[in-house]
Amino acid sequence: MKITILDEESLVRDNDIDFSAFYKLGTVEKYGVLPKLEAANLCKDSDAVVVNKTVVDKEFIDIAKNLKYIGLFATGYNNIDLVEASKRNITVCNAPNYSTFLVVQFVFSYILALSNSLIEYNDSVKKGGWIKSKTFCYFPYDISELQNKTIGIIGYGNIGKQVAKFAKAFDMNILVSTRTNPTDGTVNYPKEYVFKNSDYITIHCPLNKDTEKMVNLDLLKTMKKSAYLINCSRGGVINEDDLRFALDNGIIRGAAVDVIAKEPMDPNCPLLNAKNIIFTPHVAWGGKETRQRLINLAAENL
Repeated sequence: MKITILDEESLVRDNDIDFSAFYKLGTVEKYGVLPKLEAANLCKDSDAVVVNKTVVDKEFIDIAKNLKYIGLFATGYNNIDLVEASKRNITVCNAPNYSTFLVVQFVFSYILALSNSLIEYNDSVKKGGWIKSKTFCYFPYDISELQNKTIGIIGYGNIGKQVAKFAKAFDMNILVSTRTNPTDGTVNYPKEYVFKNSDYITIHCPLNKDTEKMVNLDLLKTMKKSAYLINCSRGGVINEDDLRFALDNGIIRGAAVDVIAKEPMDPNCPLLNAKNIIFTPHVAWGGKETRQRLINLAAENL
């Protein structure tokens, strides 16, 4: 079996990941991030291709005529033409659950940074604010306990459930809105209710035609002015122009995002210079242990 791995450089850092699980399955060729047609031509004779973000659509499949399998180094599969793959009897496998704990870790790192004003305090101290203080403590920025605050979880799959578990440890109230009614007794609320009544909203739903730009200005206006929005799912679930307006005009208190609609970030990204926003560059899945788990899971799928 000939296996072609694409987007390698999006998976490794200083060659820190072991791909040997794939080499046990067949002949392997690995390539970095390439334009779609160049990547497709490298897969002309491949039985299997495994990608991260490369678009595998009808045009790609027309060139890579020998494909029997499309694997993903990702949970999301919106870059794969599932209809065309089905027509050609090509199996498609994503890699769910590999990053659950790290994503939740990031969600709570955001929540803790926001509730404790950690970034503001760090920046202020380094600029001499504490040196100039007349008292031993120096607290120009708000600090807020998480106990009895309400977290709204949009999407209640494995990640959403784990977020709820962590929230309970902080004695937070939990509201859930999800497409499929939970089977664990959790109450499923309309998303509008969750947005209106939460102090923190964290999004964990897939990007599809129903969720694209789901978070718009109308929904943001229902939130508390003291509330925060967190997104570790897909950037496309948020209307970025609307979120920028909400942040700059004090409609909500702040936001933290690991994902945006166009990645890498465009210089004209609407959120880039918004007020009260924390960015990380789509790395909430990027721990070494997490990436190795992903590689091994993708090989198991194949």
